[in-house]
Amino acid sequence: MAEDLVYFDWNIIGYYRDYKFKGCRKYSEQMEFLEKLLGNKIVTFFTESHINDLIPLGKAEVQIYPDDFKALTFITSNYFLNYDILGNNFNFEIRDPEAMFKHNLKYIKREPKSFDEISELGVFGNLFTKAMQSVPSPIPPNSTYKPEQNNSFLDVMEFFMRENSKVMEDPKYFKERKNMFFDMGDSKDFQRVHTAIQKKDYSEFEEILKSLISSAGGLVKSKIQLMQLTFGLLDQCRIGSDKAQKNLQLDSNHAGYASVANCKFLVSMDAKLLEKAKIAYDIFDFPTLPVTLDEFIAYYKKL
Repeated sequence: MAEDLVYFDWNIIGYYRDYKFKGCRKYSEQMEFLEKLLGNKIVTFFTESHINDLIPLGKAEVQIYPDDFKALTFITSNYFLNYDILGNNFNFEIRDPEAMFKHNLKYIKREPKSFDEISELGVFGNLFTKAMQSVPSPIPPNSTYKPEQNNSFLDVMEFFMRENSKVMEDPKYFKERKNMFFDMGDSKDFQRVHTAIQKKDYSEFEEILKSLISSAGGLVKSKIQLMQLTFGLLDQCRIGSDKAQKNLQLDSNHAGYASVANCKFLVSMDAKLLEKAKIAYDIFDFPTLPVTLDEFIAYYKKL
């Protein structure tokens, strides 16, 4: 029997970490069976999303927990999915999860959140800022969703940089903004689409999705981008609605990576992730099956 390629969401890795290194017995039976499957009937890997799952936002200091990386190493043998989002190509290579974590942490800490920080980068930062000030704002003055200062492209980019940072780091603000967009549209339309999706009628949702992809002007090309857009729209329609933007983004990326590698299963204990992934995979006819840990174990026990 050929080994099946399987994708584990971080919560499955976390359960294994607790079982292997902390003596937790909650999922011990499932974890013992999982150990027998690894390298025998299944193979798996880790991605950028597994690493970024470990980085909390908005904290000046982040503690490193070695057991997280030990668990990743044991389950994946350090196989990493290297994905070219622009070319939509991928390959597997050996990477050190802890080294990647430290690298990503440094990048996130120095990622600019405003143009004030970009200007501090030196001559290039100042030139870029001045150039953006000379370009008119693309947002009409009567738009509901616009910056207070709406005179130049710089004002718009500054606004969205701060918005993105706040939405990622503040779950309460994420909820408020989501409700704002819901109210800006017709809530009855959202409710109608929500009800139709629950009845497995995706026709109207697909039309909205196609319209969004078309309006993006060819920018949505990869499976990762498709999942990000689809998960975001499903969340707006109150399907598997998340409490935080970071959760929504990472979940869509996990679902995207599983589909990129054509995995047999996407295994998770996150009901919201599984709900959105099942709908997205069905719409795009992706063969990966989203399942719970118990469903995954039951499948291989029958073989």
